Amino acid sequence: MDSSFPAMTNLQPDISVFTVPITEANHQVAQRFYVHHSDHELSKQVYLNTLSVQAVCFYITCIGFKPDLNQGLSWEPTLQALMNVADVWVDDVGRLECCPVLPGMDAVPVSTQATADRIGYLAVRLNADLTEAELLGFVPSLQDEWIEMEQVPLAEWRSLNELPKHLATLQSASSMKNETEAKPPSTTQGPWSESTGAIACLSGWLNNPINKGWQALDTIMEQVQQKHQANGLAYGFRQPLSSPHSHLISSDSVKRGKFLTLGEQARDELLFIVGVNPSPVGSELNITVEVYPFETQLYLPQTIQLAVMDETGKAVLQAQGGNSEGLEFHFSGEPGERFSVKVSVEGHQIIEQFQI
Repeated sequence: MDSSFPAMTNLQPDISVFTVPITEANHQVAQRFYVHHSDHELSKQVYLNTLSVQAVCFYITCIGFKPDLNQGLSWEPTLQALMNVADVWVDDVGRLECCPVLPGMDAVPVSTQATADRIGYLAVRLNADLTEAELLGFVPSLQDEWIEMEQVPLAEWRSLNELPKHLATLQSASSMKNETEAKPPSTTQGPWSESTGAIACLSGWLNNPINKGWQALDTIMEQVQQKHQANGLAYGFRQPLSSPHSHLISSDSVKRGKFLTLGEQARDELLFIVGVNPSPVGSELNITVEVYPFETQLYLPQTIQLAVMDETGKAVLQAQGGNSEGLEFHFSGEPGERFSVKVSVEGHQIIEQFQI
């Protein structure tokens, strides 16, 4: 992760499609599976399946769900030789099948071995040089004629915009089924640590999806103003709008926010904002992380600490509040890279996880 913060550039994504760049790391994973098989056609299919699975995993993370590659049948070399599947396990939801389609095809091939226990099928178009994967749409189930033809016409795929609601409905049904008894209240007091569990996909924010638990900055600002007007307070909220780094933020920067509560009182509530903007050089994205006081507090707690940690959990950026009006970090990273942000006050801490 690069802590530099270069100048910004404009990005105007086509939000009607979701395109995932296929990285060198993705190809390395596919190559490792490819060399396991001596049959050329099998190796080729495994390679395409593996690229498709990784692209779908990236998208699933972006819309706020948790994929688990290790639970996929397609992630086991022995099973790859026995069946043509490209599945992604989504925690608390079920198994999605990824269906790779190549340029020039007017229908998406589907494997007859991928018809059991699937909660849906995703069409993944790979470009000719295997540098991009475009998610075309999904179907929740296969009709008999499609299974017989072993393909689904492109015109039959539903809009990708319907998939998050489909997964959320299945997740809700799964949660209700699994909740057999209420969790007993905690009788312990004192320091605690909380992780939201969900990974927010920052690259996806540029395509407009909003991860569960996050809100657009305009919505956050309205809530802040309404809260303080109700309390008869004037709240300028100067920092996020006039940061010392404002000259580095493009008008195309996407920002999301949420409220964090550290401790048991409302006065411990903080405003947490994360922004993302593409770099004009290479594939890097520039990231901002900001924390501000909320409610009637003008300054952050004296003991507040903010840390950005890499994938290994090592802190690469750290700062302490010291009664400041806000804390702010700027850094950059490559798509697919993961990091986390830890906010702590007097032994209480919250960890938010991100994928660039």
